[in-house]
Amino acid sequence: MKEQRKYTVGGYVRDVLLGRKPSDIDYVVTGYSVESYQLNFPTHKQVSSSFPIFIDEEGDEIALARSEKSTGRGYNAFTTETENISIDEDLSRRDLTINSIAMSGGTVIDPYNGVGDLENKILRHTSDAFKEDPVRVLRLARFKAMLPDFTIHQSTKDLVLTMKDELTCLTLERVWKEVEKVMKLEHSHLFYETLLELGVLWEIFPQVFNMTMCKENSKYHLEESVFIHSMMVLKELSNESIELKLAALYHDIAKPICNELYGNSHGHEKLDLVKPRIDLQIPNKYLLP
Repeated sequence: MKEQRKYTVGGYVRDVLLGRKPSDIDYVVTGYSVESYQLNFPTHKQVSSSFPIFIDEEGDEIALARSEKSTGRGYNAFTTETENISIDEDLSRRDLTINSIAMSGGTVIDPYNGVGDLENKILRHTSDAFKEDPVRVLRLARFKAMLPDFTIHQSTKDLVLTMKDELTCLTLERVWKEVEKVMKLEHSHLFYETLLELGVLWEIFPQVFNMTMCKENSKYHLEESVFIHSMMVLKELSNESIELKLAALYHDIAKPICNELYGNSHGHEKLDLVKPRIDLQIPNKYLLP
């Protein structure tokens, strides 16, 4: 069994190194099996029988160091191993190098050069484990929106292109969770522009992608496409509510079908054309009563 040790990991470490205020804190502990951890910390509640993650009395999340192996397609198609897993092995399964840094006792543990990528403003996948969970493509685009001056490494762009089929496994619930976080960011538009740049916008948001191929030919809309116009509107709403940002994203979503049916965009505001093209599962709290 590995040495029993506790590490601060992930976003907390990243934000501290960036000089940003962390929103929460996550821990990883080494040297435990699920059974031995439960014996040592009986008041910590396991969040799911599928994952070795616990919540302590203060509400902080503590995960056992683990490896993961994909057993098929989908979010829950994994097996996990916690026996004799080191912190380096645990960090290797994380999405981006900037999220694969740990700290313990003031010491930074950085086996994948996440600190260097922070300094050089690079978004890079930590390992090929990135491709085992397609939601990481959404996270990559979200981090681009969160860190707009960062650049996605070419090797990561190449890897994303190999994941197109896997993206069809994304559930509406998981997509919405990422979009909700995106819409709280100042540069929300970069999320969609990044997915388009990566070549996977159609696989995740086909109706939004259709706007990229629609030009209005109107003196009031001189942009190259309805998508560009929609992104310009979304950009203007940098700090507005999620409801307004969703309205900006989808306000012209029916224009492609109107142009296809009628040769112009007249009637694009009709709900019977708009509703079927909302490619998100938006919770009721964000909808009009």
